Amino acid sequence: MERTKALKALRDGRARVLVATDVAARGLDLPGIDLVLHADLPRDAAALQHRSGRTGRAGRKGLAVLLASPPERFRLERMLREAGIRAEWAPVPAADEIRARDEERLAAAVKELAGEATEEELAVARRLLDERAPVLVAAAFVRRERSRLPAPEELPETARAAQEAPVTGGKRSARPAAQEDGAWFRIGLGREKNADPRWVLPLLCRRGGVTRGAIGKIVVLPRETRFQVAREDAEAFARAARRPDPKMPGLRIDRLALPREGVRAAPRRRG
Repeated sequence: MERTKALKALRDGRARVLVATDVAARGLDLPGIDLVLHADLPRDAAALQHRSGRTGRAGRKGLAVLLASPPERFRLERMLREAGIRAEWAPVPAADEIRARDEERLAAAVKELAGEATEEELAVARRLLDERAPVLVAAAFVRRERSRLPAPEELPETARAAQEAPVTGGKRSARPAAQEDGAWFRIGLGREKNADPRWVLPLLCRRGGVTRGAIGKIVVLPRETRFQVAREDAEAFARAARRPDPKMPGLRIDRLALPREGVRAAPRRRG
């Protein structure tokens, strides 16, 4: 009964959003859906296709959005390959970007509504303007519209770092916070697994319990990534990184015993 009521409300426009489980998503026939948001990752490629297939039906276009944290990217990329789906990766929008889009939508709504008005509406508007300055009336309207929207949230520092970190591929990535006397570590992710400093950096910060300022150079190699940790943070980082990680239990971080804690090129063989 509740399912029938919810689907009817969505079909006739009384509801704009439907929250559903994977089980419900398999049986929905709603041709008007133009956006599917995966609140968590599907368990496999089949569930991904069933969920995403709720939009863009009957020849229409639709959009499916998946939210994935850096450690989940491997699993998501594998599912996309298995499903034969090409996805466009994009960073999470910052709070200022969200506010700017809200302002654009508000301006568009005002432009659409600011057409002809009835005599009653004009009379109410004149009374409002007699009591308050026009700019204050407009500000009150903006405040009311904003109160209906969720407030945009600032990203955690490690999430911002994932978007700000430079992209490297086998070369040293000298971040501004890099320290030449830092300690070197390795993590078992390399180019063969699409390692990228943009998502490796927040993973390192989470595993080591440090901020991005403690991570220096990041060197992506074929089968591993080597990175530098500030000398004063190295011991605490090593202890934290040894703890089991329930999100990626098989991923190890080890300290490297390198001459002068640096990365040296292998000597060339003669003849």
